[in-house]
Amino acid sequence: MSNPILSDCIKALTSRETPIKGIDDALEESKAKSLFKALHEKGFAFNEDEVLALAIENNWPEKHAKKLAKLAQHIGDGGRVVIKRPISWGETAAEKIISNHRGN
Repeated sequence: MSNPILSDCIKALTSRETPIKGIDDALEESKAKSLFKALHEKGFAFNEDEVLALAIENNWPEKHAKKLAKLAQHIGDGGRVVIKRPISWGETAAEKIISNHRGN
C-alpha cells in the first residue's frame, strides 16, 4: 500500500488547472523538485518504484513517470537539486496535504 500523503502529492502535481504530465518544462520541473524537497525536509520517505507506480496510476506517460520517479529518488536520497524557477508551490502543497491527513 502506498503512502497516502505521497499519493495525494502526486495527485496535486497531476490535477491542477494545467495538469503536469511531464517535467520537461522548467516551471513544472521546479514544482516537482520543490514538492519532493519539501517532503524530504519534513522527514517523509519515498522511493523510485512507489513514485513511478503513483505517477502511472495518475495517467502520466511512462517516459515522464520514470523521469519524475528518478528525480524523487535522487531527492529522497538527500541529493542536491537546482530549482531553476524557485517557487513556494511545493512547500505550500506539502503542508496542506500533510495537514489534511493529520486532521488540522
